Amino acid sequence: MSKDYAERLAAASPLAAAAFQFGQVVEAVDHARAIAAAGPAVHRFDDTTEAYDASQCYDEIKDGDLLVVESEQAIAVLMDAYPVALTAGHGEFHSGLEESARTFREGRYAVSVDAAEAVAAELGLTLDAMHSTRPDDGPQVHRFDSTAEADAAADREEIADGDVVVVESERAVGFVVVVMPVAITEEHGAFRRYAGLGKPAREYSNGDYVRSVDLAEKIATDLGFPLADPAAAKVSGDGLNRHCCPCHGEGGLAPQHRESLEGRGRSPEDPS
Repeated sequence: MSKDYAERLAAASPLAAAAFQFGQVVEAVDHARAIAAAGPAVHRFDDTTEAYDASQCYDEIKDGDLLVVESEQAIAVLMDAYPVALTAGHGEFHSGLEESARTFREGRYAVSVDAAEAVAAELGLTLDAMHSTRPDDGPQVHRFDSTAEADAAADREEIADGDVVVVESERAVGFVVVVMPVAITEEHGAFRRYAGLGKPAREYSNGDYVRSVDLAEKIATDLGFPLADPAAAKVSGDGLNRHCCPCHGEGGLAPQHRESLEGRGRSPEDPS
Protein backbone atom coordinates (compact mmCIF):
# COMPACT_ATOMS: atom_id res chain seq x y z
CA MET A 1 0.00 0.00 0.00
CA SER A 2 1.45 3.39 -0.98
CA LYS A 3 1.76 6.15 1.60
CA ASP A 4 -0.56 8.45 -0.40
CA TYR A 5 -3.25 5.77 -0.58
CA ALA A 6 -2.93 5.09 3.16
CA GLU A 7 -3.34 8.79 3.89
CA ARG A 8 -6.48 8.95 1.74
CA LEU A 9 -7.94 5.99 3.64
CA ALA A 10 -7.06 7.64 6.94
CA ALA A 11 -9.04 10.72 5.94
CA ALA A 12 -12.18 8.62 5.46
CA SER A 13 -13.06 8.24 9.16
CA PRO A 14 -11.79 9.06 12.67
CA LEU A 15 -11.14 5.35 13.32
CA ALA A 16 -9.04 5.01 10.17
CA ALA A 17 -7.16 8.18 11.07
CA ALA A 18 -6.40 6.84 14.56
CA ALA A 19 -5.15 3.56 13.10
CA PHE A 20 -2.90 5.44 10.66
CA GLN A 21 -1.48 7.62 13.45
CA PHE A 22 -0.83 4.55 15.61
CA GLY A 23 1.11 2.99 12.75
CA GLN A 24 3.22 6.13 12.47
CA VAL A 25 3.98 6.02 16.21
CA VAL A 26 5.04 2.37 16.00
CA GLU A 27 7.27 3.16 13.02
CA ALA A 28 8.92 6.04 14.89
CA VAL A 29 9.54 3.92 18.01
CA ASP A 30 11.01 1.08 15.95
CA HIS A 31 13.29 3.58 14.18
CA ALA A 32 14.48 5.04 17.49
CA ARG A 33 15.20 1.58 18.88
CA ALA A 34 17.15 0.65 15.76
CA ILE A 35 19.33 3.74 16.13
CA ALA A 36 19.92 2.99 19.82
CA ALA A 37 20.84 -0.62 19.05
CA ALA A 38 23.35 0.49 16.42
CA GLY A 39 25.05 2.82 18.89
CA PRO A 40 25.96 6.49 18.42
CA ALA A 41 27.17 7.53 14.97
CA VAL A 42 30.52 9.29 14.58
CA HIS A 43 30.62 12.44 12.42
CA ARG A 44 34.02 13.93 11.54
CA PHE A 45 34.64 17.55 10.54
CA ASP A 46 37.48 19.89 9.60
CA ASP A 47 36.75 22.41 12.36
CA THR A 48 34.40 22.87 15.31
CA THR A 49 32.53 25.74 13.65
CA GLU A 50 31.53 23.46 10.78
CA ALA A 51 30.68 20.67 13.23
CA TYR A 52 28.54 22.94 15.41
CA ASP A 53 26.60 24.30 12.43
CA ALA A 54 26.03 20.80 11.07
CA SER A 55 24.65 19.60 14.41
CA GLN A 56 22.01 22.33 14.25
CA CYS A 57 21.06 21.86 10.60
CA TYR A 58 21.30 18.18 9.64
CA ASP A 59 18.69 15.65 10.76
CA GLU A 60 21.13 12.77 10.31
CA ILE A 61 23.06 13.97 13.37
CA LYS A 62 21.07 12.53 16.25
CA ASP A 63 21.00 13.07 20.00
CA GLY A 64 23.92 11.11 21.45
CA ASP A 65 26.00 11.11 18.26
CA LEU A 66 29.69 12.06 18.33
CA LEU A 67 31.23 15.06 16.58
CA VAL A 68 34.98 14.68 16.07
CA VAL A 69 37.41 17.42 15.00
CA GLU A 70 40.90 15.96 15.02
CA SER A 71 42.57 19.25 13.99
CA GLU A 72 41.33 20.90 17.20
CA GLN A 73 41.68 17.77 19.37
CA ALA A 74 37.99 18.01 20.18
CA ILE A 75 35.34 15.34 20.64
CA ALA A 76 31.77 16.26 21.54
CA VAL A 77 28.47 14.48 22.15
CA LEU A 78 25.21 15.98 20.92
CA MET A 79 23.21 16.44 24.13
CA ASP A 80 19.70 17.86 24.02
CA ALA A 81 20.47 19.42 20.60
CA TYR A 82 23.80 20.98 21.65
CA PRO A 83 27.33 19.58 21.08
CA VAL A 84 29.13 19.32 24.42
CA ALA A 85 32.90 18.72 24.43
CA LEU A 86 34.25 15.79 26.44
CA THR A 87 37.87 16.77 25.73
CA ALA A 88 39.95 19.69 27.01
CA GLY A 89 39.96 21.01 23.44
CA HIS A 90 36.52 22.31 22.60
CA GLY A 91 36.70 25.16 20.07
CA GLU A 92 33.13 26.22 19.28
CA PHE A 93 31.60 23.30 21.18
CA HIS A 94 29.95 23.88 24.53
CA SER A 95 32.09 23.01 27.55
CA GLY A 96 31.89 23.17 31.31
CA LEU A 97 29.29 20.46 31.92
CA GLU A 98 29.01 20.42 35.71
CA GLU A 99 28.73 16.64 36.09
CA SER A 100 30.08 13.57 34.37
CA ALA A 101 28.58 13.01 30.94
CA ARG A 102 28.17 9.39 32.05
CA THR A 103 25.60 10.35 34.67
CA PHE A 104 24.06 13.37 32.91
CA ARG A 105 20.33 12.93 32.30
CA GLU A 106 20.48 9.79 34.46
CA GLY A 107 22.97 7.97 32.27
CA ARG A 108 21.31 8.60 28.91
CA TYR A 109 24.69 9.36 27.29
CA ALA A 110 26.85 6.68 28.93
CA VAL A 111 27.02 4.67 25.70
CA SER A 112 28.11 7.80 23.83
CA VAL A 113 30.91 8.40 26.33
CA ASP A 114 32.11 4.82 25.83
CA ALA A 115 32.22 5.45 22.09
CA ALA A 116 34.01 8.78 22.63
CA GLU A 117 36.69 7.05 24.71
CA ALA A 118 37.29 4.58 21.88
CA VAL A 119 37.62 7.39 19.31
CA ALA A 120 39.90 9.36 21.64
CA ALA A 121 42.19 6.34 22.08
CA GLU A 122 42.32 5.93 18.30
CA LEU A 123 43.41 9.57 17.89
CA GLY A 124 45.80 9.61 20.84
CA LEU A 125 43.53 11.93 22.83
CA THR A 126 42.05 11.62 26.31
CA LEU A 127 38.71 12.72 27.64
CA ASP A 128 38.43 15.29 30.40
CA ALA A 129 38.94 13.55 33.76
CA MET A 130 35.35 14.26 34.78
CA HIS A 131 34.02 12.22 31.87
CA SER A 132 36.56 9.38 31.83
CA THR A 133 35.61 5.85 32.84
CA ARG A 134 34.44 5.65 36.46
CA PRO A 135 36.05 8.96 37.49
CA ASP A 136 35.55 8.37 41.23
CA ASP A 137 34.69 4.66 41.28
CA GLY A 138 31.12 5.73 42.00
CA PRO A 139 28.08 3.74 40.89
CA GLN A 140 27.31 3.78 37.18
CA VAL A 141 23.85 3.49 35.60
CA HIS A 142 22.98 0.69 33.18
CA ARG A 143 19.64 0.52 31.35
CA PHE A 144 18.02 -2.65 30.04
CA ASP A 145 14.87 -3.70 28.22
CA SER A 146 13.90 -6.28 30.86
CA THR A 147 14.83 -7.28 34.41
CA ALA A 148 15.70 -10.77 33.14
CA GLU A 149 18.25 -9.26 30.74
CA ALA A 150 19.68 -7.05 33.51
CA ASP A 151 19.92 -9.99 35.91
CA ALA A 152 21.74 -12.11 33.34
CA ALA A 153 24.19 -9.27 32.60
CA ALA A 154 24.98 -8.37 36.21
CA ASP A 155 28.11 -10.51 36.43
CA ARG A 156 29.72 -8.96 33.34
CA GLU A 157 33.00 -7.13 33.92
CA GLU A 158 31.62 -3.74 32.89
CA ILE A 159 28.93 -3.90 35.57
CA ALA A 160 30.53 -3.34 38.95
CA ASP A 161 29.44 -4.11 42.48
CA GLY A 162 27.18 -1.21 43.51
CA ASP A 163 26.18 -0.11 40.01
CA VAL A 164 22.56 0.86 39.37
CA VAL A 165 20.30 -1.00 36.93
CA VAL A 166 17.16 0.54 35.42
CA VAL A 167 14.32 -1.20 33.55
CA GLU A 168 11.70 1.43 32.73
CA SER A 169 9.41 -1.04 30.94
CA GLU A 170 8.93 -2.96 34.22
CA ARG A 171 9.05 0.10 36.53
CA ALA A 172 12.03 -1.46 38.30
CA VAL A 173 15.24 0.14 39.57
CA GLY A 174 17.87 -1.67 41.60
CA PHE A 175 21.52 -1.81 42.58
CA VAL A 176 23.99 -4.64 42.11
CA VAL A 177 25.19 -6.49 45.21
CA VAL A 178 28.30 -8.25 43.91
CA VAL A 179 26.53 -9.95 40.98
CA MET A 180 22.87 -9.81 42.00
CA PRO A 181 20.55 -6.86 41.26
CA VAL A 182 18.38 -5.94 44.25
CA ALA A 183 15.26 -3.83 43.59
CA ILE A 184 14.65 -0.66 45.58
CA THR A 185 11.28 -0.27 43.86
CA GLU A 186 8.04 -2.09 44.65
CA GLU A 187 8.22 -3.73 41.23
CA HIS A 188 11.16 -6.10 41.02
CA GLY A 189 10.63 -8.56 38.15
CA ALA A 190 13.66 -10.85 37.98
CA PHE A 191 15.62 -8.73 40.50
CA ARG A 192 16.01 -9.88 44.11
CA ARG A 193 13.35 -8.40 46.35
CA TYR A 194 14.28 -5.58 48.72
CA ALA A 195 13.09 -7.74 51.62
CA GLY A 196 15.83 -10.25 50.79
CA LEU A 197 18.46 -7.87 52.15
CA GLY A 198 17.33 -8.53 55.71
CA LYS A 199 17.88 -4.87 56.63
CA PRO A 200 17.35 -1.41 55.07
CA ALA A 201 19.51 -1.02 51.96
CA ARG A 202 21.55 1.87 53.37
CA GLU A 203 22.61 -0.33 56.30
CA TYR A 204 23.45 -3.40 54.23
CA SER A 205 27.11 -4.51 54.31
CA ASN A 206 27.96 -1.79 56.85
CA GLY A 207 26.75 0.98 54.56
CA ASP A 208 28.85 0.02 51.53
CA TYR A 209 25.94 0.71 49.17
CA VAL A 210 24.72 4.10 50.43
CA ARG A 211 25.72 5.97 47.25
CA SER A 212 24.16 3.25 45.10
CA VAL A 213 20.89 3.41 47.02
CA ASP A 214 20.82 7.22 46.91
CA LEU A 215 21.32 7.21 43.12
CA ALA A 216 18.84 4.37 42.54
CA GLU A 217 16.16 6.05 44.67
CA LYS A 218 16.66 9.37 42.89
CA ILE A 219 16.24 7.74 39.48
CA ALA A 220 13.17 5.79 40.62
CA THR A 221 11.60 8.91 42.14
CA ASP A 222 12.29 10.97 39.02
CA LEU A 223 10.61 8.24 36.94
CA GLY A 224 7.63 8.13 39.29
CA PHE A 225 8.21 4.51 40.38
CA PRO A 226 7.03 3.57 43.93
CA LEU A 227 9.87 2.64 46.27
CA ALA A 228 9.91 -0.54 48.31
CA ASP A 229 9.23 -0.17 52.03
CA PRO A 230 12.55 -0.43 53.95
CA ALA A 231 10.66 -1.79 56.97
CA ALA A 232 9.83 -4.94 55.00
CA ALA A 233 13.50 -5.90 54.93
CA LYS A 234 13.65 -5.88 58.74
CA VAL A 235 10.64 -8.15 59.07
CA SER A 236 10.99 -10.72 56.31
CA GLY A 237 14.59 -10.62 55.12
CA ASP A 238 16.17 -14.01 54.48
CA GLY A 239 19.53 -12.86 53.16
CA LEU A 240 20.57 -12.71 49.52
CA ASN A 241 21.83 -16.28 49.44
CA ARG A 242 18.41 -17.72 50.23
CA HIS A 243 14.87 -17.52 48.88
CA CYS A 244 15.27 -14.22 47.04
CA CYS A 245 17.35 -15.79 44.25
CA PRO A 246 14.97 -17.22 41.60
CA CYS A 247 17.59 -19.41 39.94
CA HIS A 248 18.91 -21.23 43.02
CA GLY A 249 17.94 -24.66 44.23
CA GLU A 250 17.65 -26.20 47.65
CA GLY A 251 21.43 -26.27 47.99
CA GLY A 252 21.90 -22.49 47.83
CA LEU A 253 22.93 -20.14 45.05
CA ALA A 254 22.85 -21.07 41.40
CA PRO A 255 26.30 -22.22 40.15
CA GLN A 256 26.81 -19.10 38.00
CA HIS A 257 26.20 -16.80 40.98
CA ARG A 258 28.37 -18.90 43.30
CA GLU A 259 31.27 -18.81 40.82
CA SER A 260 30.92 -15.05 40.29
CA LEU A 261 30.89 -14.37 44.03
CA GLU A 262 34.02 -16.46 44.57
CA GLY A 263 35.69 -14.74 41.60
CA ARG A 264 35.10 -11.33 43.20
CA GLY A 265 36.42 -12.39 46.60
CA ARG A 266 33.05 -12.70 48.35
CA SER A 267 31.62 -15.67 50.22
CA PRO A 268 28.78 -17.53 48.47
CA GLU A 269 27.32 -18.24 51.91
CA ASP A 270 27.31 -14.58 52.92
CA PRO A 271 27.68 -12.09 50.03
CA SER A 272 27.51 -9.18 52.46
